[in-house]
Amino acid sequence: MPQGFAKKIEIELLLPDFLL
Repeated sequence: MPQGFAKKIEIELLLPDFLL
């Protein structure tokens, strides 16, 4: 798994919680 892909998943998981 590319590191960039893992980072993208991490961001997508964290941002919704941050915005909510």
